Amino acid sequence: MKRLLYLLLCSFLAQSCDSPPIGPSDRELEKMTRFEKWDCLEKRMTKETVVRILGKPSSKKNWSGQTSYTFECFLCETTFDENGKLWSWHSPEETF
Repeated sequence: MKRLLYLLLCSFLAQSCDSPPIGPSDRELEKMTRFEKWDCLEKRMTKETVVRILGKPSSKKNWSGQTSYTFECFLCETTFDENGKLWSWHSPEETF
């Protein structure tokens, strides 16, 4: 019985460690500034999660199996790998 519980626990931990980050809740996002939203991005987030946090991208570019999105309200760019996981993001700029 102990082995079964241990096996289930290990299986759950392995599964949760492999899951992409989900980011803040919608309620938390409502209170965040755009820079706080930008700061909460994490590598391996899905495109859906990033769009939920930053909003709809203004443009999309595909190259070498990766996809880059530009978010106009942030003046920034995110790049996703061929598996659709967040690979890199470039800091936003403040406009005056």
